Amino acid sequence: MAAEKIVSESALRAIASDIKEAIDAKTEFTDLIGTLTAGNTSITFSDASVTPTSTIDYYTDYFGVNPVGVSVRTGSVTLTFEAQDIDLGVKVRVS
Repeated sequence: MAAEKIVSESALRAIASDIKEAIDAKTEFTDLIGTLTAGNTSITFSDASVTPTSTIDYYTDYFGVNPVGVSVRTGSVTLTFEAQDIDLGVKVRVS
């Protein structure tokens, strides 16, 4: 019969803390919010959190209205849309 290894409560707490830190680090994000004014076709968001390797998620306040192009550079992300008849709320989530 193999001997059981007993882990102390403090070791378990340390492991749990390490796991929580890893999860929190993976879920850090920055939300950038703006308005694409009616008639315009692009909106640029600038923030130090934006890098070429960032994950970029975008949201608009009208269902089915999506960008036709996305350009990411260090410090900025530009979304290009077809011209809209009304102002469009846009959010970019950077992670």
